[in-house]
Amino acid sequence: MEKTTRIRLPAAMLAWTLALLPALLALSGCETDSSNTSSVVSDKSGTVYDFSGLYHGSSTNADGSSYLVFPHERQSGTKLTWMRIVQNGSSLQGYDNAGKNWHGSVSTVADATARFSLEGATTAGAAVTIAGTMAYASSQSTISASWLEAGGFSGSFFATATVSAPSTNTPSAGLQISPSSATIATNGSRTFTASGGNGTYTWAHSGSCGTLSADTGSTVVYRHDSAGTDTLTVTSDGKSATATIVCE
Repeated sequence: MEKTTRIRLPAAMLAWTLALLPALLALSGCETDSSNTSSVVSDKSGTVYDFSGLYHGSSTNADGSSYLVFPHERQSGTKLTWMRIVQNGSSLQGYDNAGKNWHGSVSTVADATARFSLEGATTAGAAVTIAGTMAYASSQSTISASWLEAGGFSGSFFATATVSAPSTNTPSAGLQISPSSATIATNGSRTFTASGGNGTYTWAHSGSCGTLSADTGSTVVYRHDSAGTDTLTVTSDGKSATATIVCE
C-alpha cells in the first residue's frame, strides 16, 4: 500500500486562501470563447474602459528587476517581469516575458475599477489563476490580484500600465418626428424634422390632404391641399416613426 504524503499549509496562508475562495470561484473558469468580444466594458454612467497595456511591476528591486508576483522567489519557472494584456470587449488575452499566453475576462466596472481573471501557466508547467481588480486613474491601470499556483503557492500579483482614457458609450436616440402632430390651416404649411436613427431618413404619407416638399432628408415641409387627415411616416435604419396631421 502506497504511503500518502500530506502537505500542510501555514495557518495564515490557509486562512488567506479560504477568504479569497468565493471571489475566485466567481471569476475563475472564464474561457476566451465564452467571453463577449463584441460588448463594451462600461459602468452605469456609460463610461467605457479599455485596460489594454504593457504591465510592469509596481516597484523596483535592488538589482533593477521589477517582478509581478510577490513573493517572486516562490513563483515556479521563469519569474514574471512584464505582461502584455489586450482587451477586446470583455475578453482578455495576455503574453508575458516568459513566452506564455494567458486568457480570461473583465467585467463589473464600478468607481473606475473592474474585476478580472486570467488563466495560464508558468514555464515549470504549474497552472495559475490570477484574479482581482484593475483600477483606472489618470491614464494608468493598476492591477491588484491574487496569484494561485497549482502546487500550493498562493501569492499576490501587482502591476501597472499606461492605458487609453475612458470613452463614453452613448446609446443612439430613438427615431422621432417633431412635431408629432400638427393642425394646418387652409393654404398653410408645416415643417417636420426627424432625429435619431442612423441619420438617413425617408418620408412618406398615407393621406391626400397635402403634399411633401421632399421624400428624403432630415427636414421636410408638408403643404395643405384640401381638408382631411394624414399620417406622416419617416423611416431610418429599419425603424419608423409617425406624426398625425389634420388639414383644416
